[in-house]
Amino acid sequence: MITLTVLCEGQSEVAFVSRVLGPHLIQFQIFPKAQPLTRVNYGAVSYDTFRKAVQAEIGRSRAHEFTTTMIDLYGLRGFPDQDRQPGETPQQRVARIEASMAEKLPNPRFIVPDLVAELTECGKHPRVVDRISQKGP
Repeated sequence: MITLTVLCEGQSEVAFVSRVLGPHLIQFQIFPKAQPLTRVNYGAVSYDTFRKAVQAEIGRSRAHEFTTTMIDLYGLRGFPDQDRQPGETPQQRVARIEASMAEKLPNPRFIVPDLVAELTECGKHPRVVDRISQKGP
């Protein structure tokens, strides 16, 4: 059994994890649990809040527990490399921000958020399962 904590920006993301992502991933023995990043100010997450939440969750996790996040691109505040670059597509911007997250928060139990984006936007769930399985307990 693998537990996947999804640190969520707001109520919509919590509902998505509970109602859509959870039932889908359970068939792969991956049990996601949604956890709000903040109790107030849904829709805007500072990098400091994000970083502290990820580090705290990883710090208390065991070998079979992983952490990822679900945050809207427009709601980022103070994230490294978040500013738009000339000619950059939203997908390129997201990839750059995610690469920065992976660099600044290196941990095999922190799954960079692109996996959730792929699942929700592209339906490529096997990559999610494969990446978790590769890091597996």
